[in-house]
Amino acid sequence: MKRSRLQRANGRASRRGVVLGFLSLWLSFTTVASADGRDERERIVSVFHGPVVSVLANPDSDGHQLGDLRVVSLPTENRRGKTVGRLDATLITVSVDIPALNDETRISNLVFVFGPGTNQIVVNGTGFYPGAGGTIDLNSTLIRPVTGGSGRFAGATGWAETRHFPDDTWQHTFHLLLPELEDRDDDSDRRRRRRR
Repeated sequence: MKRSRLQRANGRASRRGVVLGFLSLWLSFTTVASADGRDERERIVSVFHGPVVSVLANPDSDGHQLGDLRVVSLPTENRRGKTVGRLDATLITVSVDIPALNDETRISNLVFVFGPGTNQIVVNGTGFYPGAGGTIDLNSTLIRPVTGGSGRFAGATGWAETRHFPDDTWQHTFHLLLPELEDRDDDSDRRRRRRR
């Protein structure tokens, strides 16, 4: 039995309406924001550390050349000064004298490790740095995306704010959106079952 063009078009429109209705309902449940505009699912985590010594891995560089690689590994602390993990990072210079003479643009890959190593937050991004310095300037802030995580931070997205204080201490604040806990519990149950 052949359907007419009008019947096929009405069927497609009806299916689209159902799909759009379901999508609207799903979005209303998953994107509820609080009165201050912050997502209620957002989890904020901060770590702190002292001065950073970055190592320039290019032996023939003056420290202000394209492709310069800087590496960092240092312990991180909570607000009370207790060691909670470490920061392992690489920074690669991708432009010199931008945005101004003696400045650089660097791409960063920062891995914040909590505990023995299974709980991690990954931050990637780009920023402007003083060409003569291994890090961002004192008394400055850099915002970068959170691109992932593992363990209790599995599936994390969001953004990180790095603050370099005038006393050469640092604070990294992560504004995380994590998958629903039920989804993560289901995944860990599946992993346990697969190991057996």
